[in-house]
Amino acid sequence: MLSRLEQATKNKHAVPADAFSHGSTTFTLERGLGSYLRLEVYDATNTLIGFGNPLWLLSPHDKLNIPHARRLSYPNL
Repeated sequence: MLSRLEQATKNKHAVPADAFSHGSTTFTLERGLGSYLRLEVYDATNTLIGFGNPLWLLSPHDKLNIPHARRLSYPNL
């Protein structure tokens, strides 16, 4: 059986610039067993011009001991 790390996949989802014409857009991600989300911004020539740190999205079923200072949650998500 593969470990969770070995099961990891990398997916890219392109969002066109006009999707942000009103300032922001929505992206739905299934957390499953846990996921990382990282924003990467490319210009029209496909050159990377910006990126963010990976955001760790925990599975709602994990019983992990996350240090209090690192906890952030939103109700009803």
